[in-house]
Amino acid sequence: MIAIIVCIAVKVAIFAGISSVRGHGNFVKPAVVFTDGYVMNGFSATLDNEIWGVYNHDKYGHGVNATLTFFINVFRFKGYNSLGALIVENQEVVDAGVDAECGRTVFKESQRSKLPASELEFSGFTHPGPCEIWCDQAKVVFAYDCQTEYPGVPAKIPYDHAKCVHANRMTIYWLALHGDPWQVYTNCAWLQEGKGRGLPPVVKGQSTLTKGGSSKLALAITPSRTIEKIALEIDGKLKGEDDVLKETTEPPSVEIISAKCMRRRE
Repeated sequence: MIAIIVCIAVKVAIFAGISSVRGHGNFVKPAVVFTDGYVMNGFSATLDNEIWGVYNHDKYGHGVNATLTFFINVFRFKGYNSLGALIVENQEVVDAGVDAECGRTVFKESQRSKLPASELEFSGFTHPGPCEIWCDQAKVVFAYDCQTEYPGVPAKIPYDHAKCVHANRMTIYWLALHGDPWQVYTNCAWLQEGKGRGLPPVVKGQSTLTKGGSSKLALAITPSRTIEKIALEIDGKLKGEDDVLKETTEPPSVEIISAKCMRRRE
């Protein structure tokens, strides 16, 4: 009887471990190479969820949708021209095995990946939060909530193929907002047309904006107003206010586009 109970407990633990592993995300196409011995799709860094202070629950409400609304409202006015810049400047890697540029993914010249023809694949955006994809220094994808924008498993992500044809490296940043602190997922895929490790899309201290004002926008998420609609509404409300944010430096060829893994011990 004891042996049977132990066996059942082990099976439950294994199942729970598998479920938790599947609960996160990583690049599928293009393929990536991971550091040996680590969970492939675990988060590689964290970001302080109070980096911009404790948000006003009376204004934003409670729960992850409230956090997402807060992020959408505040992000553009906090001095970053990309999600990657926010992450690179403020992330705390979870252990010494993490590459600040590429998370748990590693460069191997002999294992370069083919560039997908029209859609990228990510194993799944299982938590709300923004994501951003770059080909070298060209931003090709951004969404404020990739779980809503790309809900499939795996997630199918249309992208600007022409900007990536001769790229060396593709980088994805995903910031999951469901917990405290926020979780950072970064993957790098080295492509067949490139050579060498190359440069990251964002370098710490390289890309900043000068803040000259603030926003009082507070747009609630409702069933009739999707995340993308909210982001587009923000863009519309901000027209004429772009002079508030003045660029000082930015990575070569960066396009500022508006709205439209910690080794886990299970």
